[in-house]
Amino acid sequence: MSYTLNKKITVTAPSSQVFDWHIKPQSFARLNAPWSPMKIFNAASGTKGQGFKISFAGLRFYLTLARQMDINGTSYKDVQTSGPFNSFEHQQVCRQIAANQTVLEDQITFELSGSASSLSFLAANVQKKIQKILDYRQRVAKDDLEFLHRYSTSSLTFLVSGASGLVGRHFCDFLLAGGHKVKRLVRSAAKAPESSVLWDPDKGILEPHKASCDVVVHLAGENLLGIWTAAKRKKIKESRVIGTQNLCKSLIALDKKPAALICASASGYYGPCNDMLLNETAPAGKGFLAEVCREWESATKLASNNGIRVVNSRFGIVLSPAGGALKTMLPAFKAGGGAIMGHGRQYLSWICIDDLSRALLFASLQDMEGPVNYTSPEPVTNRDFSKTLARVLHRPALFGVPSILLRKTLGDMAQETLLASIRAVPDRLTESGFSFSFMELEECLRYLLGRT
Repeated sequence: MSYTLNKKITVTAPSSQVFDWHIKPQSFARLNAPWSPMKIFNAASGTKGQGFKISFAGLRFYLTLARQMDINGTSYKDVQTSGPFNSFEHQQVCRQIAANQTVLEDQITFELSGSASSLSFLAANVQKKIQKILDYRQRVAKDDLEFLHRYSTSSLTFLVSGASGLVGRHFCDFLLAGGHKVKRLVRSAAKAPESSVLWDPDKGILEPHKASCDVVVHLAGENLLGIWTAAKRKKIKESRVIGTQNLCKSLIALDKKPAALICASASGYYGPCNDMLLNETAPAGKGFLAEVCREWESATKLASNNGIRVVNSRFGIVLSPAGGALKTMLPAFKAGGGAIMGHGRQYLSWICIDDLSRALLFASLQDMEGPVNYTSPEPVTNRDFSKTLARVLHRPALFGVPSILLRKTLGDMAQETLLASIRAVPDRLTESGFSFSFMELEECLRYLLGRT
């Protein structure tokens, strides 16, 4: 017995742009949900085919799809050539209904293998998972395409540090799907693809003949997680401050300097401020992280003093199940052991990773300079965050971790991250016309976790 699922969505963009975006090999990674049981295993196969590893019910399967294009260039099919299904076909049609309005329709038809007695339960489970994947794909497509259509531009070349990190990986996938070129700054020649640029942030060595670009997005820095020993503090600060200083020296020495440097910073710049609203005009706060952020941002002055437009990107907590704080929390919350940190009244400035990637490109394209808060317009308290995450996962959040225990076990790291109240708002982004896809925490978490 075969099963069919359909989903339609209207996108504000011409059908040619919608269709071209979907058939790019790079769009496979952009469209694959981070919680999906399907993981790409041969992303370089291009439009002729694509392979996935599927983890389901403790088993691992391999699915290979071959692409069939129609002659009019408005639809395609991905058809199983090998895999766990008797048959599997994904058809996508782009139908233009107005000058800049396109109906995007996904239809998946599949037939299961297995004995008749097990098909009913299995089919319902598979249909549920596929429907969630379609919901995610179409939300990504709509938001990305409408953003790219609104801020359409010729293809730019981006030089990205920290490209293997959570934000870097996501941002590079977004850029490539949008038709931009990406050069990744890497430290090891052995792991470097041809488009990468070798650099040593400690010595300030950068391959000048390969580093030519339009925009540099600097995301590299030592992970904050862990006990902040003297050695850890040194790595946290030097990886950001010295690395940024040396990168700026290399950039201003290039024959053709980039037009812009989008440099990571953090909302920790403001230090703990209770419930005070913090826009970009708020002064620097106190504490180790605030000190690091001040020096980090100051390190970019060498670039701005030499004609490179600099944006100091003060990130809030970046939400993604693929890494960072949310990934760390999920096991406990899924097990029903989610907890409120301390008294729970401390504010948490957050941003969905999709909004962050679009905001980074937005800042690259706009005439923005100086500090910019990359946070949702609606920060929440730690208590509200914990309760919302538990509700999305259909689990209780009954526990609380006393502040004194967090300080005893994690020291200053807990005091300046888990217990610090930072209520930052993105005034400069919103005043410049940037539209957030996710302003409310619950909608963001449901989207990211496939709980729509």
